Amino acid sequence: GTGVVTLKAVGVRRSVCPRAFPWGPSDSVNEVKLEQVLEGRLLSVEMQSGDVLEILCKEVLVEQAEE
Repeated sequence: GTGVVTLKAVGVRRSVCPRAFPWGPSDSVNEVKLEQVLEGRLLSVEMQSGDVLEILCKEVLVEQAEE
């Protein structure tokens, strides 16, 4: 979908935040994945630049902004 969404990672164990490509002023996201893994939940966010942010955590809270 489209619109503004806030993702909150709770109980973060590891985060990977590469900047292999320039991010620029855009706040767009191409894709978000949430997987169950042995260590908890793995949140992957692909930025418009192509960089993929990964956060390993206990849980992820999703809040849809009101329009």
